[in-house]
This record gives sequence, structure tokens and C-alpha cells, in this order.
Amino acid sequence: MRLLDKVAQPREPSLPVVTFQTAMFFPSSGDLYFSTTSVPSTRGPFTHLTLDQLFSSGDGQGP
Repeated sequence: MRLLDKVAQPREPSLPVVTFQTAMFFPSSGDLYFSTTSVPSTRGPFTHLTLDQLFSSGDGQGP
């Protein structure tokens, strides 16, 4: 079963990245904001984030 071991191991260690795509629309002003947040995941494919972490690691676009 050496072949399965080689397939299971990635060649270079890379952290999976969790990306959040957020769109907010404000009907009163007609503004539409887009925000993309990419967070490196250290606990597998899914990461639990608090709201502070989510909004502090954005790209600065939005209200």
C-alpha cells in the first residue's frame, strides 16, 4: 500500500484557504458593496470564525 500513502501525502504543504464572498445592497441609497475575504484554514477544510475575525481580515471594501 505504498502507492496510497504517496497519494495521500501532498507534495508541498499548503494551507487550504476559505473564501467568503459577501454582497450587501442598501435600497435607501442604491449602493451595492462587494467584499471578498480569504482566510487560511488551519483545522482542515472548514474554519469557524468569529464576526470580528471575518470583518477585520477583509479587503477594506464596503461600509
